[in-house]
Amino acid sequence: MRRRSTARNLAEYCLALAVVKSLEYAPLPLAHALGRFYAGLLDRAIPRLRHVARRNLALALPEFTPARHAEIVDGVFRSIARLLVTFAKFPHIRRDNLDRWIRLEGGEHFENALRAGRGVLFATAHRPWPLPTAPWIMTQRWNDLLFLHYPVDPQAVRAKVPHALTVDTYRQRAWVSITPFWINHLRPPGVPSLPWVSGFNEINVRTYVTYDGKPGVYFFSLDASNLSAVWGARMFYRLPYWQASMKVRGKGTAKIEYASKREHGPKPAELKLSYGPSTSQKIHAHPCSLEHFLTERYCLYTVTRKRLYRGEIHHLPWDLQAADVEIEQNSMAETTGLELPPQPELSYFSREIKVLFWAPERLL
Repeated sequence: MRRRSTARNLAEYCLALAVVKSLEYAPLPLAHALGRFYAGLLDRAIPRLRHVARRNLALALPEFTPARHAEIVDGVFRSIARLLVTFAKFPHIRRDNLDRWIRLEGGEHFENALRAGRGVLFATAHRPWPLPTAPWIMTQRWNDLLFLHYPVDPQAVRAKVPHALTVDTYRQRAWVSITPFWINHLRPPGVPSLPWVSGFNEINVRTYVTYDGKPGVYFFSLDASNLSAVWGARMFYRLPYWQASMKVRGKGTAKIEYASKREHGPKPAELKLSYGPSTSQKIHAHPCSLEHFLTERYCLYTVTRKRLYRGEIHHLPWDLQAADVEIEQNSMAETTGLELPPQPELSYFSREIKVLFWAPERLL
C-alpha cells in the first residue's frame, strides 16, 4: 500500500479547514448556498460516487426508473450539503436557537411509509401499554373490513363468556360485533407471502372483555375460507375457527358483496350483505368514545380446558369511515344463543390495516 505524502495530507487538511470556516462564518442563507456548491464540486470531482450509488439503487429498487434513481442520488448530495452546514455551524448552536440552524425534513416519507404498512413497530404512542419484548411471529393485512356493532344485555353476554374474563361495558351496555373482511400478505417474519396460503376471507363474531387491566376481544366464532388457516389457528391460537364457503366480489371498490355459509361446525352461520364507505372522510376514534371502546384493542383472549391465553397484536389506529350496509341474511350469532337486533346500531368501514401478532401467552 502506498503511503500518502505529508504534503498531500497537509493540503487536504487546509482545504477541509477552509471549507468548514467559510461555512461557519457565512450568514446562514449564504452558508446553505456554499454547502450546495461544495456538494456539487464533490459530485464532479469524484464521479464514481454517483455511479456506484445509482448501480446500488438499481439492485435494491429495480421497480424504480433510472430517472427516479437519479433523483434519489441528487437528494443524497443535497443532504450532504445540509450536513456540511450543520457541522460547520455546530459551535454556534445552542438550545435557544436550535430551530434556526437545524431543519427537520422528511417526516412526510415516514407518514407515507406508515400508511403503506411499513414501520408499524415505530408507531406506538396510541397503544394503552408497551409492545411485547418478544419478537412478533406473524403479520397479515386486513382489507375491506366492516364493523357491525350490536348492543346486547350485559347479563346475556356474561353467561356466554368464561368467568375468568370481565365483560366490558360502555354506559351499562355490552356489545357484540360481526366483522367480515378478507386477508392477504399473511406470513411469518423473513418469509414472503404465498398467494395460495396467505390470502383468504374471514368473519369473526366477538365481544369485549378485560383481564388484569388489559382490554381485549373474546371471539365466539371465526369463519375462514382457508382450511389450513382454520386448523393452524385452532392448534396454535386455540381459537374457535370454522371452515366456510365464502365469496367476496368488488374487493377494493366502493361496494363489496360478501356471502358466507359455514360448512363445518355449529349451524346456522350465514352472512350475505353488501357494504362500502358512505363518505370519503376518515376518522380516528377519540379516547373514551364508543368507537374507541369497540376498535382500539390490542390483544385477544381465548380459553380452552380451563386455561386462559392472551395473544398480543399491534397495528396503527383504525382509519374509520361511516358505512352503507344492506344486510340480506345474518345468522352468524345464532349459535352463541345471543339475540341480536335486526340492524346494527353502529357500522364502520376500514379499507386496510396491517396487523402484527405475537405468540399466545398462558395466563391461567
